[in-house]
Amino acid sequence: MRKAFLLSSLMFFVIFSPVSSALDGDGDGFDDAIDICPFASGTANSTAGLGCPDSNGDGLADFEQAVTHNWGDSIRENTDTQSTGSGVRGMAWASNGTLFYAGGGNQVVHVFDALGNHMAPLYQMPGDIEEIAVSPDGTMLAVASEDGGCRILNSTTGSLIADLINTTSDILAIAWTGDGSRVIASTGAMEVNWYHTGNWTFERNITNLPSWTSGIDTTPDGRMVLFSTNNQLRGYWSNNGTLALNITNHTQYIRAVAVSPDGRYVATGSDDNYIVITEISTQAVVVKKEVFSDVYDLEYSPDGGTLVVARGRQASMYAYSTSSWSAI
Repeated sequence: MRKAFLLSSLMFFVIFSPVSSALDGDGDGFDDAIDICPFASGTANSTAGLGCPDSNGDGLADFEQAVTHNWGDSIRENTDTQSTGSGVRGMAWASNGTLFYAGGGNQVVHVFDALGNHMAPLYQMPGDIEEIAVSPDGTMLAVASEDGGCRILNSTTGSLIADLINTTSDILAIAWTGDGSRVIASTGAMEVNWYHTGNWTFERNITNLPSWTSGIDTTPDGRMVLFSTNNQLRGYWSNNGTLALNITNHTQYIRAVAVSPDGRYVATGSDDNYIVITEISTQAVVVKKEVFSDVYDLEYSPDGGTLVVARGRQASMYAYSTSSWSAI
């Protein structure tokens, strides 16, 4: 009887324990059991933010003192309707914030200054550009495009570093792990590939997915890769490719996936007109908000205090304060 009770207790623990896979998975010195941000290394020692990123070293987590920008004072610096052809689908800021990269309908990655002035074309992709991601050290771009484009470029010169996928299918999503050691890309054939950036070799793939993938992100510590497939959000451990989570919180296709800078939450946006914020460690839904349009993209501010939502069918955006999830 006692043995049966112990076995039952063990089974309960295995089934219902959170997805954290180590005592100190992010290596910041705080045990996962007490670490508020188990997927992002940090030094904050406050009660609410223990173990979370603390950029200024004052002991408080970045999210505890996030900046709320006055969007009402925003002005349009510039408008460019010519350089990228028929619409912009992929954009990314350079690490130093002095310029950004953009691409769309004319298959070219372009460089703009911080005020939106076109500087130069950088690289010609094989198809219209879907996504651009800057490496953590800022030296490289990972670019996904239609017609099999999945390439790594020098972010300054535009020279080709690696051509990762040879296919005629559209590549819709690409991302770097937080430590820069891997690039994760969809292949257009209902599978997602891992590539090691040390020598650009193929590492593994997840196949037989229920649908194509248009949203990929990773936790800040690089331990988990999260991506969409149909109306599912899936997470896989980076070190061995095993399934960490499989959640269905949407009724229609998920187009966008974004992990918060502190690694606590993952935001998903769908054709069902909702965004869902899920706590990664517990898989619990924190908030579900209707945005009255299909969601094409999601982006957190660097301090995690703001989430911007691109509303595709309405051709507009919403900005939310993540402390209250009120519209700002």
